[in-house]
Parts: sequence; structure tokens; C-alpha cells
Amino acid sequence: MKMIMQIFSWVNVVFLLVGVVVGLLVGWFFFAPKTQEKEIITSRTVLEKVSAKGMLVTQSVIVDQKATMAADQGSEWSNFWWGHEVSARANVKVDVGVDLAKLREDDIIVNSLEKTVCFRYPNAEITSVEVEGDIEAETKSGILKRILDSNSTRDYNLALNKLKEEATKNVSSQDELMTNARNAADNSLGILFAGTDFKTVNTCR
Repeated sequence: MKMIMQIFSWVNVVFLLVGVVVGLLVGWFFFAPKTQEKEIITSRTVLEKVSAKGMLVTQSVIVDQKATMAADQGSEWSNFWWGHEVSARANVKVDVGVDLAKLREDDIIVNSLEKTVCFRYPNAEITSVEVEGDIEAETKSGILKRILDSNSTRDYNLALNKLKEEATKNVSSQDELMTNARNAADNSLGILFAGTDFKTVNTCR
């Protein structure tokens, strides 16, 4: 009887040890921290991420724009009767950005040693031009023009188009602003590398 009790005792110990080992293995399998696969950063993988984003707006500028449209009839006498001039002023919002869809693989320089990514962006572009608020407009017309051919809607549309046109020229001619619009794209795209050791730089431009 004593021998049988000892055998049962050893069997219990063995089952207990097996249970502990199995429990540890199961616990490790379910709860051990999983090693995350490290993302490989190459020009190709970066291009695949950014090109689908299309136009990226990086700067918005408010311009106090003035514009004048004059219909010169060729002589003072003709202008006296039929001349027409519209002077307008308004705040115009101009958005500037870069088209990421135009990037090519060789426009993205990845330095795996220094952990940097540099983009050779295309030239910055005007993405939208909108008048903010009201347009202040003043018209000067010849006598017959006022009587026979007065059209406030046409004058408003002329003023609107001319203000947008002049604001576009004004912003496009500011080289520093257009350069800053490209540099600002680095800040926006930097979020793509959050959680990695990589950062954006502008040394390749």
C-alpha cells in the first residue's frame, strides 16, 4: 500500500510539472511581446506612399489686391462717349502647393546610413485663388455707355476675374514664397516617418 501511495505521489508531481511547463508555454505564446517587423525605407516604398496623395497645399497667402480694367476707345472723344473703366479691390486668398503625383523614384533620396529622406519636389504651383469677403468696385463710364450699355453683373465678373489674375501673378512672382512652399512640404511629409529613425531634410535641393 505504501508503495502504491508513493507511485501516485510521483505521478501527481509529474502531472504538476507538466502542467506548469504547458502553462508557461501557452502564456508565452499569447502574452509575450511580439517583435514588429521593421519597415524598410527605400525610394520606391516612399514614392508609393506619397504619389497617391496628389496635390499637397503647403502655403496660404491673403493678398490685398487692387485691379483696374479699362476699355480704351482710342481717343478722348470716343472715351467721353463710350469709355469704360472698372477699379476693384478685395482680399484674395491664394493657396500654393506641390503636386506629389509628379515625383519620380529618383526624386526621392534615401540615406539609410544617416536615416534621412530628401525630396526633389516639382516647382510649387498655385492650387486655388478665391476672393475673401466683398469686392470694392468703382466704375467710370462714358455718357452713352452709362445710358445704353450699363451692366453691373458684367462689371462684377470682370473685377472678380481681374483680381484673381493679378493675385496669381503677384504670388507667382515671389520666388522666396514659392521656395518656402516646397520646403514646407517636408513638415507635412515628415509624419510618414513617425515611429522610424528617419527624418526629412532638404540637402538634396
